[in-house]
Amino acid sequence: MINYPLLYSKADYMLSNMQAPSRKLTVQTCRKTCVYPYRFDQGKFIGGFCAEQVVDNARMPGALEPRDVPLAVASPPRHHYEGRYLYAGPLWNHFGHVLVDCIHRLWAVLENPDRYVGIVFSNVQNLRPSDTPRVPSFVPALFDLMGLPSLPTILVDEASLFETLDVPQLGSVYKIGLSPAYEPYLQRYQETISQKTSLFKGKTPARIFYGRSHALRDGGVIGSTFFEKMLAHAGFSSCIPEELSLRFQFAHVLQAEEIVFEEGSSIHITELLLSVAANVRMLPRRPNPHVFRKALDPRCPSFFVLAKGENVALLPDRNGKMSPASLTFYKDGRTVYAGLEQAFNLPTFDQKLYHTTELEDLRSAPAKNAALTQSRNLILQTYR
Repeated sequence: MINYPLLYSKADYMLSNMQAPSRKLTVQTCRKTCVYPYRFDQGKFIGGFCAEQVVDNARMPGALEPRDVPLAVASPPRHHYEGRYLYAGPLWNHFGHVLVDCIHRLWAVLENPDRYVGIVFSNVQNLRPSDTPRVPSFVPALFDLMGLPSLPTILVDEASLFETLDVPQLGSVYKIGLSPAYEPYLQRYQETISQKTSLFKGKTPARIFYGRSHALRDGGVIGSTFFEKMLAHAGFSSCIPEELSLRFQFAHVLQAEEIVFEEGSSIHITELLLSVAANVRMLPRRPNPHVFRKALDPRCPSFFVLAKGENVALLPDRNGKMSPASLTFYKDGRTVYAGLEQAFNLPTFDQKLYHTTELEDLRSAPAKNAALTQSRNLILQTYR
């Protein structure tokens, strides 16, 4: 059972996250407040603040209830910081989640760039941990592209007391979407990013395919390389964002006219943009595309999901479990292809080639042993 902040009932909590167009984003100021790291357990972020001190803006809203659980018992601080800091939220070393979960309080730095001694994040200790907790290496470059001032960044890994801590309201919330009051800040980010990527004008493809055949260890669509090859006939260029600088990644998205992507982190850089000129189509990896629809519908001229939920099926991940890293296949690849044919001039669908490509993708996907590979193949063949 989740304890809702202050005097909220569950109904009050849900209403508080239905942000009215006229409402301004707020900043709550805390004095002599202790910040803690998080641990992720059974879908919840445990920690951040103690229950007695947590303020509304520090919570992690979800569609039905908060995603965080403050600590019931507070431990004494190990570190003390004088001056005024901005609390940005949780942080862990996952590119997509940094963009979705970790940056949407930083608008307050744009409002008052000289106010803060530094930016504070709470380390999520058990998500992609390292021997020495550190801010992900790409974060400083991301902040520079956003036009933020160069400020020290503190990653809280032990209880830390702050003399003054400003906690801004989230401008965008996972699974809920954008606050209208956040849009001017996204516009400022986009203007700055556009200026800093202007040297790439005319040097990126108009049609882009983002696949995951290189990242099947962490999940992907079996058979997506078939769609990739067919889309090449329509002028699509394949892009692996991990091989590009952040500036070049943004330049690709900002200048594209058409994007087809396999559900995943490649498209999350749009979290920092108010609008995208491209029409966007997604090859889903999960039956419910709610997260990406909430993020992309407000930003794109058109957003299409190329497979209905009942057409999406899952295979065990590399360890034989069902998880976010599970593999995906489509029960009927032809209908997915038909959605692309409606928009682009593609070769006639070749079902035999599609099934052959599925098997090639499956063989290239990491598995803990041969028995798992065989089990995956048997599941796939029941639909073939």
